[in-house]
Amino acid sequence: MLISPFLKRLACGALILCGQVDADILTNPPVRELGNGRLQIGQIEVDAKAKAITFAAVINMRDGVVEYLVVNAKGKVHESLLRTDIEPFHIHTAMLLLGAKTATNSEAAAFFDPKREIPGPKITIEVALPPPEKKGVEIETLLAFAESKRPVNMNDLPHWIYNGSRFTDTPGLEPVAAGAPQRQQDSKREAEKVFMAQREGSIVSLIADPNALVNNPRKDRENDELWILNTEVIPPVGTPVQVSFKLE
Repeated sequence: MLISPFLKRLACGALILCGQVDADILTNPPVRELGNGRLQIGQIEVDAKAKAITFAAVINMRDGVVEYLVVNAKGKVHESLLRTDIEPFHIHTAMLLLGAKTATNSEAAAFFDPKREIPGPKITIEVALPPPEKKGVEIETLLAFAESKRPVNMNDLPHWIYNGSRFTDTPGLEPVAAGAPQRQQDSKREAEKVFMAQREGSIVSLIADPNALVNNPRKDRENDELWILNTEVIPPVGTPVQVSFKLE
């Protein structure tokens, strides 16, 4: 089905925001209508009625300390539960089309101050597991606390914040994630704005990371040794899953 002129304009605008200004992308944005209020953007399904997006990922880790829950394959895969081939700018485009009022480029200091809230809309994140489980679970239930080994439940992390990452023409000066080495103070400017989630592959972060699309709102979000994986409930590495973001 052909995409409507309105959606095509909206998709192009979102792609421009993400730094994707290639002529072919603007002429033929990777968006198509699926009917019944659903769209496809790249390999992401957008359900306007449910206010949700869904995309494919695989189990990347089953045990150990983690700092991220979802990263692109070019991101920090050595410390993430899931990895995906989905482009972060497609996720951001999908969320914009869904109506997310993102706080992209909000003040980075808010992420590292436990007295402040990370700006952005609240979302829930669900992972659909394959048979024999064959069910969707809240992503936080795949975690445990490192010190007590107690599994995490929904009361520990009732929602996530879709902050929408950051745009910059000086990526070398962008703030880093909690616990990461400081960037080299390179003030060299890029020819175009850089979408940091796309550059770094960071999608869902447990630690404070202004450059990820989604952040954990807890006050202890700077603690990069707080979380381990709840191995007993996680399928084998390489297992395909479906990830859903839903606006509250």
